[in-house]
Amino acid sequence: MMGYEGDFQPKLFYHQINLDQRIPRDHLLRRIKEKIDFDFIYKEVKDTYGGNGNVSIPPPVILKMMLLLILYNVRSERELMDTIPLRLDWLWFLGYDLDSVVPDHSVLSKARVRWGVDAFRNFFERIVWQCVEAELVDGRKIFIDSSLVDERSEIITATETTAGDLNEAHVMIPLFERHHYNTGRSADTVVADSQYGTIENFLACYDLGVEAHIPDLRQASMKRTKKLRIFSEDRFEYDFQSDTYRCPAGNVLKPKSLHIHRQSRDYAASGKICAACHLREQCTKNKSGRTIKRHLRQEELDKMREASRSAKARRDIKTRQHLMERSFARGTRYGYDQARWRGLWRVQIQEYLIAAVQNLQVLLKYGAPPTRGVAFKLEQMRRALTQAIGPVLDGIKELFIPHQIRIVPLRFVSFGYIKDGNLRLRIL
Repeated sequence: MMGYEGDFQPKLFYHQINLDQRIPRDHLLRRIKEKIDFDFIYKEVKDTYGGNGNVSIPPPVILKMMLLLILYNVRSERELMDTIPLRLDWLWFLGYDLDSVVPDHSVLSKARVRWGVDAFRNFFERIVWQCVEAELVDGRKIFIDSSLVDERSEIITATETTAGDLNEAHVMIPLFERHHYNTGRSADTVVADSQYGTIENFLACYDLGVEAHIPDLRQASMKRTKKLRIFSEDRFEYDFQSDTYRCPAGNVLKPKSLHIHRQSRDYAASGKICAACHLREQCTKNKSGRTIKRHLRQEELDKMREASRSAKARRDIKTRQHLMERSFARGTRYGYDQARWRGLWRVQIQEYLIAAVQNLQVLLKYGAPPTRGVAFKLEQMRRALTQAIGPVLDGIKELFIPHQIRIVPLRFVSFGYIKDGNLRLRIL
């Protein structure tokens, strides 16, 4: 017998409705809630609230709302608040019930102003550290393009948002240092594109003992000389003993001027010699003659440039292209390609949330907790260390104690890694 749809008569009361039973066990938000501790935000932002006045929305609820905004790429905060009552899973995730009053959308913008960037950066870094503990981060080889993507599971270990007119090459070393801080892992190889192939970055990597698999930015200047149909700098031979260059015509170029700021020295022949040279048209278009610039640390620079042209470096550069394209494509799902809010610091908040969501997806899919034996021992050590140094943490800058255990004081004790018999503990 065919059934017919009757007139809908809504019930005045719904008894025995349990939101928790309505959410599937494998639901994304349930897995996030089980994996991530949002209560940390209480301690992070407690100093931004006063002791009097109206009671605010609990900070963990605000953080979860911002996470929903990015995770589901909701177009606006108004739309987010309008949608929350319609989604049982969102209500459950936020700790709301069917009859809970959803706050005004302005609470999110006010919270961003009140909390600042640090709260969201700490949220991102906590998730990075969970990925490290879940053995999803190798950390030895990092790929750079405004953010760092580790090769093992493509975890974003550090990210930086800058003004559009800033040269990204200047943020490579700060990003590298942030990677080390966030993961407790020291990278031995940095892979980036040609805009990072500056003299400063090559030499910084040399000083850190890190391989720089980066296309040399000098290739652009070599292309210019080829276009002008003049000799490239490679045609000028340097003699270390006499500190001079010899040009293709056999003339000697001597030290001429020193540039302290650029850490380089100019080499040139006399104007008369250059003017009378039979290869002048093939050498320079400059009326005063050809000048060769040499860095004061040219030997180290040449070693790094030679290593950047190796077959291994070329493979890494090609791998980087695929990794970064995948990362940016994933980020686009969460609004990475456009700024939600105006102002650099607000865009930084957006980037930390997007990177956190991307890492969350990997953590939920592949993450596994450390072995119970190691985790139990580390937890015992954490508790003992917290009790021992907790009262004096605020005044500590850096403390070394026996057995080469380095303590980096921040806010609460977590764990790094054991290497060469040394345990590196982090206090977050």
